Amino acid sequence: MNIVLVMMVMLMATALVAAQIITRPRDFPGQRRLGVTNYGTHSFGKKGYNGQPVA
Repeated sequence: MNIVLVMMVMLMATALVAAQIITRPRDFPGQRRLGVTNYGTHSFGKKGYNGQPVA
């Protein structure tokens, strides 16, 4: 019985964190979640990767 309760609490905590990641406002239009590079709005310049949006 206790192991079920512990597992439920762990799943609820994970769900709360996931909800915050999904609903967090984007820093700029077209930004992807969880650090995935969006090559449509970023570019590589003379000094390497440029993290500023091109828009």
